[in-house]
Amino acid sequence: MIRVNKFRFNLFDVAAYFKKDITRDFEVYCFSILKNPKSNSVFYAKALDEKQYENICQVENAIIFLKEGVLDPAQIEVLSSNNFLVVTQSPRLDLFKFACHLSDNIITAEKLEYNFVNGSTVCNKAKIDETVLIEPGAYIGSNVTIGKNTIIKSGARINDNVSIGNNCFIGCNTVVGGHGFGGEKDTDGFIYMMPHVGGVIIKDYVMTGALVTIVSGTIEPTIIGEHSKIDDHVHVAHNSVVGKSCFITACAQLGGSDVLGNDVWIGPNASMMQNITVGNNVTIGLGAVITKNVPEGQTMVGNPADTVENFVRQRRDVKKLLDENKSK
Repeated sequence: MIRVNKFRFNLFDVAAYFKKDITRDFEVYCFSILKNPKSNSVFYAKALDEKQYENICQVENAIIFLKEGVLDPAQIEVLSSNNFLVVTQSPRLDLFKFACHLSDNIITAEKLEYNFVNGSTVCNKAKIDETVLIEPGAYIGSNVTIGKNTIIKSGARINDNVSIGNNCFIGCNTVVGGHGFGGEKDTDGFIYMMPHVGGVIIKDYVMTGALVTIVSGTIEPTIIGEHSKIDDHVHVAHNSVVGKSCFITACAQLGGSDVLGNDVWIGPNASMMQNITVGNNVTIGLGAVITKNVPEGQTMVGNPADTVENFVRQRRDVKKLLDENKSK
């Protein structure tokens, strides 16, 4: 398993930033998310159901950005007993601001050394199996692991915090990992970009074509499942999860936090909005635009995408109306 979110500071180290009294100190060493909150981490919550509240009550020594009005005073007192709460109207924006502050003032860049291997640049902190073939002109960053019999083609860039499994093929000029496109705009128009520290996990027997981008997860990793194949010019955005044996063809695009089930086929130039869940054995047609969740076994076409049955029915109804107007 790859290591992500690597930093370490004490709450007293950032006391001046919060401009409020801090009566106890603790160490913080990662970000986390509401679905998987961790002790000694930083995360935010815009809304909380009963189960989520119970989960975060198990957390200790965390900095929690919490939306005003989500909890009553008694609940806030319970959470504050073991954590540091920042109650605000804009918890996501304020967490992004704080993350930028950490990046600028707390987290120091690690001094790394690189080796030149067969014309490629490889960080000395990468762990690469001896059977891996790396063509000239590739780049391998820090905290990267690459399994047996994997091929990294010329020009590919494997950024920090990436794990690639066995028998994979990473195509020419493909970029795996690195900063994604997630920001929040303040009232003055300034946009705060969230550092993406979640990394990427590519499992066994995955293939990518040329010029593919697989973006690092914001906090938790972007994941590509076993035996999935990704064609040229595909973009997989941060936090996406691709299941097993998926087929994603040329120029398709997955939005942030999209989740594909197993055996999904996505046609050329298809696009998905963010936070979409697609079930197993789904087919998405050429140029389709997916704007809502798709149950398993469906075939989706059109813009906005709908099932083939609904699409055919709509076309038939439109033709009928046009024919009736012509006959008048």
